[in-house]
Amino acid sequence: NPSVRPFFLWQETGTIFTDAFRPDDLEALAEMVERHEGQASAALAVHWLSRQPHNVSVLRGASGTPLGFLARVSLEATSAADRQLDPAVDAAWSVLQQKPLRSGETATLFRFWMALESYQSVSPEQTRLVLNMIQDYLITPGLAFSFVPLADPEFWRMAFEYADMERLVQADFTVDGRRYGVYGHDWRETPPLAWFELLAEREMNITPSSPRSRAGSESIIVLSEADFATAVRDALRDFTDTTALSTNPLIRSRLVLAVSGDAPPAARAAALRTILRETAESLQASPRLSKFYRAVYHTYMQPAVTQEQAAEVLDLPFSTYRRHLRAGIEEVTMRLWAREIGNLETRVA
Repeated sequence: NPSVRPFFLWQETGTIFTDAFRPDDLEALAEMVERHEGQASAALAVHWLSRQPHNVSVLRGASGTPLGFLARVSLEATSAADRQLDPAVDAAWSVLQQKPLRSGETATLFRFWMALESYQSVSPEQTRLVLNMIQDYLITPGLAFSFVPLADPEFWRMAFEYADMERLVQADFTVDGRRYGVYGHDWRETPPLAWFELLAEREMNITPSSPRSRAGSESIIVLSEADFATAVRDALRDFTDTTALSTNPLIRSRLVLAVSGDAPPAARAAALRTILRETAESLQASPRLSKFYRAVYHTYMQPAVTQEQAAEVLDLPFSTYRRHLRAGIEEVTMRLWAREIGNLETRVA
């Protein structure tokens, strides 16, 4: 797209490759940070390179020498001491408290990203680093929020607005007298696939619908894990009642809106019913879990008049039936929660 083309050098990245961090990179990367951001930032870089080395990607050329790097901080893995030490992490964490992370979710702060010679200016290295960020958006299980700090946020404003990244002044921070501006994106409100669709519309110069309108006329609701579990139990109970399902909080969840889009409540209730049915049916793939599926099926999807009659249909003592039903509800809830937070690595056992 012409509006963002000046911010990238796509054709000149062929000789640069992304590699894992090696312990002997530490000195070179610390010197790189000190060169561009000063001694205080370099000390913080050493802290994070040592604390979360698995979150560091290094750009190299043919010689193997570091040409740039990207250091991510997984915010949910930070301690109070980490946050007290680093103003960037503390500011991002404070923003997250407005919509706290849920169980299984992660938030990424791209704490340091720079090229050896050109820092954060437009360059082949900078372009490669942005590609690494995009990859992170798309493949990180349970990603809820991304933060990107910049030394010159105004220069990058058009590119980040194009990418649906919000300017988060409240996440700005200062280190060694230098002010850094931060952009961010809440992936719970606009998941990666919807975000990719938005970028495709912009690339084709189509006037894009806002992420909020594509997700439904009502805003996405972000439920805690406990509230989500309660909503699943209620939805199973009301499985055959479209009116009741239409008032369930799950019809405004990422789980449902990703399927139903901008549909009226009755259609979203139908989508929720399909999701519940398919998730319950997936239990049949496991011999251990199939008995739990049968309890769920005869209680909610093809319900007997009473739970006592459901136990009779299954030829089970009532206490055993209740145990199977409870286990089935828990398994269905676990699988739906994994989808809600974007972690699709559910187990089948």
